[in-house]
Amino acid sequence: MFKFQRHANDLTDFYQKRYKVNQMPQIVFKDDEENSKNVLGRTGQYDPHQQIVTIFTTGRHGKDILRSLAHELIHHLQNERGRQNKGKINYEYQTNKTAA
Repeated sequence: MFKFQRHANDLTDFYQKRYKVNQMPQIVFKDDEENSKNVLGRTGQYDPHQQIVTIFTTGRHGKDILRSLAHELIHHLQNERGRQNKGKINYEYQTNKTAA
């Protein structure tokens, strides 16, 4: 279990109570040594089709990991409420090969 897992659980509990989402996304904490070496590497991503939040953890401070988790959870909320692709910014799940 990660050192920050208790805090991640607290954050997701707060999120669920505050926003009353219909279904929580699956949350995956992923170690990725290659990604961590890239200054522009991924910190997190949300797949709206599978409703999976992935947070990259290698070499990151727990507080930064939690910040990424909060950010990606908001994308899930936008997806559930039908606002994922509205407005000027398209939050479609990205597979940016250059950032990996």
